[in-house]
Amino acid sequence: MTSPTLPAVLHGLPGVAGLASGGDSDAYLVRGRIVVKVPKTPAAQVRLRREAALLAVVRPRVCLPVPDLRLVEGGALFSWHVMLPGGPVGPEKYALLPQGARARLGRDLGRFLAQMHQIAVPQAIAAGAMPLPPWRAAAEVLALAGSVLPDAMRGRAVRLVHDYTALPPDPLGLVYGHFDGHGWNMAFDPVAQVLNGIYDFADSGIGPLHQDFIYAGLISFDLIRRVAREYQVVSGQRLDHRRIALLAGMHRLWELAEQVASGAGRAEHITRFADWCQWDG
Repeated sequence: MTSPTLPAVLHGLPGVAGLASGGDSDAYLVRGRIVVKVPKTPAAQVRLRREAALLAVVRPRVCLPVPDLRLVEGGALFSWHVMLPGGPVGPEKYALLPQGARARLGRDLGRFLAQMHQIAVPQAIAAGAMPLPPWRAAAEVLALAGSVLPDAMRGRAVRLVHDYTALPPDPLGLVYGHFDGHGWNMAFDPVAQVLNGIYDFADSGIGPLHQDFIYAGLISFDLIRRVAREYQVVSGQRLDHRRIALLAGMHRLWELAEQVASGAGRAEHITRFADWCQWDG
């Protein structure tokens, strides 16, 4: 993402720098520690207000820090919060972590998801939570992704779609969850090797419980196992690990199909699906 142009609302503030420009909002860093988000459209304003309301529900209920998002109304709407210290944790960084740090990260994320899922769905809906948008129909995903997959992976994709479409509804039902818990939304301290918080609740919503585990797999499949293990201890619920594995594979296939449909780059998503094909679940 590119750095945005400084809006009039921030003119005159000391130490302001463009942080990132996304589809919904522009982000700025003030004095190296305050993040300001300025929505670009009326729809983005609605999403920002919803995120602030949801965070007010989530914050007192979870073990990990989340942004204390403050809205500034009047004139141009924007939000501000103190930046959570740390940065993303991707596959390469995770691979370098010692076993103790991996275990700690898995425990923290497992507890976080268990606490999120304890938030009553009606309470989350009252704060603005919405059902997760559906993925493309499985047959369409297979047609799009299959058109660019190598022959060996195409057969694996066919079996995956067959098994995925045969799944019954989630036996643990629908929950309010984060549903975006990949490493790019984490504030991870690489020195202390601890997770200092979770970002981005704009895409949190109501969805099948098992689906909330698949995003950790974008960091590592090893992390999925650790998160699921801790979740079972904390929640007392028994997870279906095969279901999680199928959802993780279908998510990667769906992401590839989206890239094919848009004409965007595909190589990274083919590699991601290839990685899933090597996972034993």
